[in-house]
Amino acid sequence: MDDAQKRMIITYRDKGCSYKTIADILKIPVNTVKSCCRRNQHKKSEPPQNPVTPDKDHCLNCGCEIVIIKGHRPKKFCSDQCRMAWWNSHKDNVNKKAVYSLVCKYCGAAFEAYGAKNRKYCSRRCYYMGRYGKAAGYE
Repeated sequence: MDDAQKRMIITYRDKGCSYKTIADILKIPVNTVKSCCRRNQHKKSEPPQNPVTPDKDHCLNCGCEIVIIKGHRPKKFCSDQCRMAWWNSHKDNVNKKAVYSLVCKYCGAAFEAYGAKNRKYCSRRCYYMGRYGKAAGYE
């Protein structure tokens, strides 16, 4: 590894990029990037306060550049950690399409279930009552 690569690793780490993202950009092994950062006592900086305007080449969470692979779907995030952090902080943007309105087979109450269109009971108690005729642990 030459000095130019070392400087690029430090620069990308300052921008908040992950080891894997840096390794993909520079086309070097991930462990080489980790070793370089460890030897130079360089830690990942905090995400920028004013991240780069999101576009197809930058992470929506930290603003780090993303390597776009030709023929693949464009990435929105540089890592799983960034993806989870962004979705956890933007819960109002989640588009829940799989919400089903159902009727409980035991009590007849209407309820909603997310992602489970075959659900039959509104609660564990109704499940036990409908299945076994008694509610285990509810007496």
